Amino acid sequence: MELPRKTYQDIMDLEPCFDPAERGQCTSDWEGTALDILRASQVSVEDRLWVVMRADWLPAPIWAEADAKTAPIRAEAHAKIASIRAEADAKIASIRAEADAKIASIWAEADAKIASIWAEADAQIASIWAEADAKIVNWLIDALTAYGSAATEGETS
Repeated sequence: MELPRKTYQDIMDLEPCFDPAERGQCTSDWEGTALDILRASQVSVEDRLWVVMRADWLPAPIWAEADAKTAPIRAEAHAKIASIRAEADAKIASIRAEADAKIASIWAEADAKIASIWAEADAQIASIWAEADAKIVNWLIDALTAYGSAATEGETS
């Protein structure tokens, strides 16, 4: 049995992301079969499969069997990928948790320093207000004493 013959134009009719002739993967007058494409080592495996895994590129019996034969391979790949992603997610979560703990510790240290600065500032402010209040009290005493003395002298005169 003969494999379906395809051309460069058949590839371009699939609307690939790039022109394989411009990339040197084939010539614009290329003609061949799915088997020729699958053997084209200058083309990535992903791109080779993208071209040939189509009903009109593979013989009907192969196409009919393709899903059953490739499903377990894809399932195994998906399982491995899921495992890798789960492991990566766990590592990332651990790194983030460690970073969060460090950040929390840094903030706690900063908050303690800030509280100490405000406590010192509040003590200085309280001292300034106490000194100012004492001066005001002394002035009031002097003013009221003078006032009282003037009032008493006014009564005797």
